[in-house]
Amino acid sequence: MVVDELHTYRGVFGSHVAHVLRRLRRVAAHYGASPQFIACSATISNPGELAGALTGLPFTVLAEDGSPQRGKRFVLVNPQRSPYAEATELLLRCVEQGLKAIAFTKARKITELMAMWAQEQAPRLAERIRAYRAGYMPEERRAIEAGLFREDREGQAREGAGEFAGVADGGGAGDELGGGPVVGGDPAQPAEHVGHVRAEDPPVGV
Repeated sequence: MVVDELHTYRGVFGSHVAHVLRRLRRVAAHYGASPQFIACSATISNPGELAGALTGLPFTVLAEDGSPQRGKRFVLVNPQRSPYAEATELLLRCVEQGLKAIAFTKARKITELMAMWAQEQAPRLAERIRAYRAGYMPEERRAIEAGLFREDREGQAREGAGEFAGVADGGGAGDELGGGPVVGGDPAQPAEHVGHVRAEDPPVGV
């Protein structure tokens, strides 16, 4: 059994998941089965401890990535105002310079707000900036994706780092913006979901 996005199972929700997993183990044991559990997370410092607490089983942590990859650079910004306002301004600057940029957020509401703020602040760029989040109809999502690939839309505010990972991967995104979205999180995770044309295009975390 694979438990993905391990870092999201915390608090009351995590407690409920822990009870469900233990109940699953008891039912499986009743029928003579002993399922193997594999947990995955990219943004947690104690994965073995949390996985063990959720399942009641010991885990072996695989923390090293042996795949070949080039070096990475990150730009971290300490905002002097709202991190979302700061990220919106950075998104607009990127689009004004002709760069493709994606601002990751953690909630649908913030995704829509950042796109709206950007369009209000720069009406001339409104057609080049769109929100992208869960809840859209398939045809709406495909239209937004097609616009990004055609390069008639260069700015995007999007919810989450992994749910729509296919949009920009290898698509020639010149810059990636992990703005207000990355507050309290790890800018490395959204950065993994965006293809970079040039090595000098670093992700920005606000």
